[in-house]
Amino acid sequence: MLSGKFGSPKAREPEDTFQEYLERAEKVGVIDFHLRIVRTPEGLLDFYIHPQRCDGETGDFTVSAAFVSKIKNHVVAGSSRPVGSPLLGSSATDHKM
Repeated sequence: MLSGKFGSPKAREPEDTFQEYLERAEKVGVIDFHLRIVRTPEGLLDFYIHPQRCDGETGDFTVSAAFVSKIKNHVVAGSSRPVGSPLLGSSATDHKM
């Protein structure tokens, strides 16, 4: 289990590409991630990714055809819903079977 840190809120570059995010993680030995997809009300597919089992930076991205783009603001991409609203599949919306 990794215990090191990857990224910090002050050092985070808002224009990072997905490749830059992964390369920065790899440099400090982070290779396992949690990834959660979010379908916006407008039908766009977004995701956020966070290092698994260690502190680190969460990346927010949106997918369009073969392109992955960084989400550049504090609103869920493609939606007027502010970050902090329950996301599909989050613990706020998970149901026990």
